[in-house]
Parts: sequence; C-alpha cells; structure tokens
Amino acid sequence: MLGRARKMGVGAIALLAGLAGMTLAGAPAAPAAPLPGCELTELLVNPCRPMFGASSNGTPDVDGTKRDQILNFEQRVGRQLDIVHLYHGAGNMSHQLDEHDLYFINRPDTLLYLNWPVTTTSFASAAGGNAQMNGYIRQMARSIKALGDKKLFLAVHHEPENDIAFTCPGQSTRPGTMGTAAEYVAMWHNIRSIFDAEGVDNVVWVMNYMNYPAYECMIDDLWPGDEYVDWITFNGYQGGNNDVSFEKRVREMYDVLLRESNQEHDYASKEWGIVEWSIHSASRANTYLYYQQARQAVENNVFPKLNFYMVFDNQDANRGIRSFMVAYDSQNVFDPAEQEAFNVFANSWRLSEDGQPGDDDTAPTTPGGFTATVQPSGTVQMSWSAASDDKGVARYELFRNGMPIGSTASTSFTDTIPSSARRMYTVRAVDTAGQVSPTTHPTIATAGGGGGGDTTAPSVPTGVAATRVGGQPVISWNASTDNVGVTGYDVLRNGTVVGTTTGTSWTDTSNPAGTPSYTVRARDAAGNVSAASTAVSPPSTADTTRPSRPTGVTSALVNNQPRISWTASTDNVGVTGYDVLRNGVVVGTTTTTSYTDAAAPQGRSHTWTVRARDAAGNVSQLSASVSRTVPDTTAPSAPGSLTATRPVPTRVRLTWTAATDNVGVTGYIVYRGTTVVARPGSSARSYTVTGLPRTAQTFRVAARDARGNIGPSLTVTR
Repeated sequence: MLGRARKMGVGAIALLAGLAGMTLAGAPAAPAAPLPGCELTELLVNPCRPMFGASSNGTPDVDGTKRDQILNFEQRVGRQLDIVHLYHGAGNMSHQLDEHDLYFINRPDTLLYLNWPVTTTSFASAAGGNAQMNGYIRQMARSIKALGDKKLFLAVHHEPENDIAFTCPGQSTRPGTMGTAAEYVAMWHNIRSIFDAEGVDNVVWVMNYMNYPAYECMIDDLWPGDEYVDWITFNGYQGGNNDVSFEKRVREMYDVLLRESNQEHDYASKEWGIVEWSIHSASRANTYLYYQQARQAVENNVFPKLNFYMVFDNQDANRGIRSFMVAYDSQNVFDPAEQEAFNVFANSWRLSEDGQPGDDDTAPTTPGGFTATVQPSGTVQMSWSAASDDKGVARYELFRNGMPIGSTASTSFTDTIPSSARRMYTVRAVDTAGQVSPTTHPTIATAGGGGGGDTTAPSVPTGVAATRVGGQPVISWNASTDNVGVTGYDVLRNGTVVGTTTGTSWTDTSNPAGTPSYTVRARDAAGNVSAASTAVSPPSTADTTRPSRPTGVTSALVNNQPRISWTASTDNVGVTGYDVLRNGVVVGTTTTTSYTDAAAPQGRSHTWTVRARDAAGNVSQLSASVSRTVPDTTAPSAPGSLTATRPVPTRVRLTWTAATDNVGVTGYIVYRGTTVVARPGSSARSYTVTGLPRTAQTFRVAARDARGNIGPSLTVTR
C-alpha cells in the first residue's frame, strides 16, 4: 500500500472475499494512514520507498474480468498492489475510463497506471488534423478530469519503438506500421494541447520505452520534450537461461538514460520506474534466481532512481509464450515454489511501509501435512500441522480455487458449501505482525476424500544433496515412490517445514544465517507422509552482511566546491569504500569519509546521499540526504566575434555573435573605452552608440551571467 504496504491482513482478505461473493466474519479493516514523511508527492512518488505493482491477465485458474485477475494475483502474492497496471485495447471505448479503471482508482491506497494506445492506425491521425480523433482524445480528457483530485499515471502508446520506421547504425531499416518518430512526438503534443485546453491537471505523464539495445538510437528522437514528460518507464525482461542477471537487464536502459541525458533531453531530471519485468522460457532454478536477484537489487538500492517495480504477470498472446506469468510454466502448470520465490521479492521490507527493515520481517513456516477430505455431505474437511514463527502464529487463512473462504486459529477447517465441482484448496499461516507464510501446494479434494483407504506412506527421499546457487541453498533429491502416487515434498530446515514443491529440488530464498540442516519428506494424496530423509547442509556462505548506513552526513563549500562528509560505517568484516550519489546517481567513490564533488553543475541545487560497500559487494542503505546550491563561479566566454560600422559619422553600430556560459548568459556589457554605455539583454546581438565625435573610438563587448560573472571582452576600433 502507499503508506504501509505489508502482507495482506484480515481486512484485505475480507475485501477480496466480499468481491467474490463470499462472506467473512467482521468488517474490512480501514486502510492504514500513510506514515509521516511517506505521503505521495505531486508526481506520485513515495519518498520512503519504491512502490510495488503489476499487470495480470490470462491466469488459467481465473475465469473473470481484468479486476478478477488482479485480485487473484494479490491473493497469490499476499499483499495489495501499490500500483495496478491496466492496458486499454483498440476501439472507440478505449477513449474513456472503464469500470475496471474506476474500481482501482477509487480503491484506497491504490494508484492506476493506464496504458492508452490512442490510435491503432497511424500516429499522424492523432496529431491534430483529424476531427474525429481529436474528439476521442477530448473524450478521454473529460473522463479523467471527472475524477477530481484523484491522479493517475497515463502512458501514451507505450513501447512505440516496434511501430516506428527507423534505421539504427549497423542495422537494417525497419519499415514500421504507424509512422515516424516525428509523427509520434506530434501526437503527444496534440494530446497535451487538448488535455490542457480541457483543464486536466490530474495526470502524471509517462514516456514508456522498451529497453531493447537494438532500439537505443531512437530514444532521443521519440522524446516528446522535457516539459511534456513527468516519468520515464521501461522494461526489465530476461528470456531464456543465458546470462541470467536482473541487474544487467535493467542496467541496459538505466545507464543509457543517464549517459544520454543533457539539456535538450533531460532524462535524469524525471522520475523513473520499471513498468514490466519478468522471466520467461527459463529453467525453474533460473526463474527462482531472477526473483532473488530482483529482491537483492531492490534491497541494496542498486537503482536509486527507480521509484516503482511492476511485474508482467501475463501470457504473451502475440508470441504464444505463457511462462511470463508468475508461477505458471509454458503448459499452464502452477509451480508453488516459483510463487513462493516471487513472494519473497514482493513482500520485501524495501517495498513495504517506510522501506526500512522492521522488528519482525520473518514470515511463518509453511503449514505441513495439509489434507482435504470430502465428507458424505459434500463438505470438505481440511487439516494440517502447525506452522512455527519467532513471534507466534496468529491464524491460518484458507483458499478454495485461489479465493479466500475463511480463517481459523486452529489446525483444521471445514468448507461447509457442498459442491460436486472440482475444488483446489490451500492454506497459509499469518503471524502476529501480519507476516504471511508461503502457501501450501494446492490439494484437490474429490469424492472419496483424498485416497480413501490408502494408508501407505511414500518411500523416504534418497540422494538428498545441498549446494548453493547465487549464494542461496538449493536442495535436490531423487523422486520417492508410492503405491498410489507422490503428490509433493516438504523441505525441512533444522526440523521445521520451510517449503513445499512437486518437483525434486527447492531453493531457500530466505538466505538463512549459519549452516542450516535440511531434510526432505514425501507426501501422497491421502495425506500419508514419509519419514524424513538424511540431513544435509550446503557449503558455508560468503559474507552476506551489509555495512551499516552512513550517518552524520553534512555538506560544505570548499573553494566554492561542495564537500560531502559523513561518519564512518561499520561492517562485520570491513568497509572497503563509499559511493557518493548526486540526485540519485553515483558520481564518485572514496575510501575516506569525505568527497569533493568538483563536477557538480554550478548554479543549481543538488542533493547528495552516501552508501557503504564491503569486499563481498554488500551495499548499505542510503544515508539521509543533504542539499546545497553550488555557486556559479564560471564566467561566460567572450562573444564569438565583434564588428563595427559607422552608418553616419556620429554613430557606430556594433554587431557580435553569442557568448556561451555553463549556466546561461543573461546579458552583455558594451564599453566605450573604459566606460559602460549599455547593458543589452541575452538575446541582443547588436547595439548602436550615438553622439560620438568624428574621431576613431575604441569599443568592447563582454557577456555576463546571473551571478554577475563577467567574461573576457572583444575590442574593436572605429
């Protein structure tokens, strides 16, 4: 949530159940108020932390609307989204907010990111010359204005690169389907002019790039202009098993925007976010690893300019790729271990509340031994073994076919709604701080109650081994056998169930301290559980403790250059250096506790933060920020040239070309000898001196800036 985004509690579960036509005891809890200092800015930035969002569609276990898909995703993840990402399709009705847009706009603690294609024919058709298209744009403008003071993100025709005719160096020409980059920009300008004329002031405007290296040459050409854009968003996709790296995929665009930012295209001054990210067509191990890498990047603040992360939980209909979806493979088979790995990211402390680690960021273990037995009456009796938690388990939440049906403090529950339909049940534990355990593997309840008279337990898993991938323990084993069939495995860490899976490997993404011991046991559909396997431990880990946050950050001017100083951080092994960030971007590193930012642009106000690093690459949280205006001490250049003519004997006309300045020329000074005779403005390129004697006179012209710096002059005699 915008102020206190934590795992979903009773209120949020009750809300979802109510929307699904269910009834739970008690009224939904009121949304928590934003934490002090974490209220959204005018541009919808949470100053305390990045926000968490998603688009979700095509989930095979959900038959329903876009709203149903999002609510199901939230149930799977265990928290409410900060930002809901919805796409509008083609057609006239796409030019106004629909019922799903309005639902999430009006839901407490939720922002809407709307992708609006405007036109599906050509960008030129929406550039101002088409009265019907202008009417559609005006229709959307009025629909948004009717929201009053509620704001939304609006992306105009996201990812235009695929539809643009262009040629990048070293590549073949792309014909495009909708026009040129100039026509795309003209469409933006026309849309903004219509929205402005309608008095729309509750839109945060978003330019959405693809983050595809082959299209980087188009970034500048597609830029609508600094005054038209509030946010820049782009993608972070990983496809396949080659070079799996969340940081590398995101940095491909992140670094380009920083490198290409200048006065004409001031990308660095905008807010940034990841609008779509996912991994597809990859192994399960690499999929789990990508989610782990994403969590580490967020918690280590590797990308300080990113203000939200929105996952793409969709099927790719164009390419027929289903594995973009979280926890579903290319055959639409649900993998609870993948869902659990993603949930560790989604419920990270960095994406929650004030973005700082809490007193209780340890979730309960997964309930074990879950069974669902159909009774003669048609009701379903469920039972499980208790979960454990450092603060204590408060309740268990039950779900039927992915939707909540109730909660209990005991280890059993009865679904009292008789039905002959195929039903799939899960349970998860919630501790006293609201932390949510991984959900159990879905168990199908059928007539006869999970295996009837089957009392034979599966064989004990053999060949259990423990390794590390990306620093995380990976447990693997040989498949067990059963007289009817093995339905899943429990993985126990130090004797407590910490995960379940239907496969023969599992990754412990919680990164436990010390040298944990793991065992595995098999389960069948009747709830029979094998004995635990032989215990194994992974190799000891390298240093994973990050340095403390730098404190006492101050700024001072030394020889008119900003010097940032701070109190040294501490580390379990040793701090090896510090990164200094200006306006969210690393501008220098040092091994001392001060840094002089000699390259800071003059005449502007800047904000600096500091973070510590150790030899293992662990990065501290960012320090508190300090701000200071860097004085402009650089004088303008001399004018490019200076000439003089005498149209009449008593007048001299001086003409010059523009001078340059690091901040900006504000005017010129015209001298006759050593006497100032005029101070024309910055746009002046000539001045006529009158009342002169007929003898030769000497004149000089110099440029000045806003701080009063005067540059060298050029001299001419006439």
